[in-house]
Amino acid sequence: MSDDLDLPTEIEETEPKIDVEIIGSQGTGQGAPRLSDTGIAFYRTLLNDAAFVERYPSQAAALRASFDSAIAATGQDQPPAPDERSPAQQLADRHFGVTPHKPDDYQFDPPAGATTEVIQGAKQLAAALSLPPDLARVLVPEILSSQPDPRTVAEMFGERLPDMLQNAQAALDKAPVKIAATDLSPRALAMLADWSRHLARHATARS
Repeated sequence: MSDDLDLPTEIEETEPKIDVEIIGSQGTGQGAPRLSDTGIAFYRTLLNDAAFVERYPSQAAALRASFDSAIAATGQDQPPAPDERSPAQQLADRHFGVTPHKPDDYQFDPPAGATTEVIQGAKQLAAALSLPPDLARVLVPEILSSQPDPRTVAEMFGERLPDMLQNAQAALDKAPVKIAATDLSPRALAMLADWSRHLARHATARS
């Protein structure tokens, strides 16, 4: 058997294929196309890496052009608005998990048949209540699809019902979309009443 093997003397490197993918452009109720904060941070770090740019110049140039076009298309090339909160208010917001959001920051699966107007109104509701996106993903569709049964609601919550309705309505009154707490399903009512109490505690700590 011959010891002469036909092996390459060196490994040829090829430039990695990296694409900028705009998220949120697919699916009902997903909102305006946007890049994730994590994705933006990754690409900026990569493009600021002198070693990467030097090693893969053509790929870096293509990535820079693609990235710049993507953030320009989504409006994410603008500097963030200045934070006008005091340090104490920022601390309270972090402690209670209450952070301002824009309507288009929210993504959820609306019920079948929901119109664009209804979906946008629901996003405005979520933003007005400063709902965490994860909570909004559960609560907003529940509100939109509520089919209340007053007897079931009364039996489920008993003497707690008046306070729950009051708390939930206080939260709903913050939104431009007019929704009555009495029109909520038991699950939506319970979640919204609890969030309303949380907002009240947050407001006290923030003042």
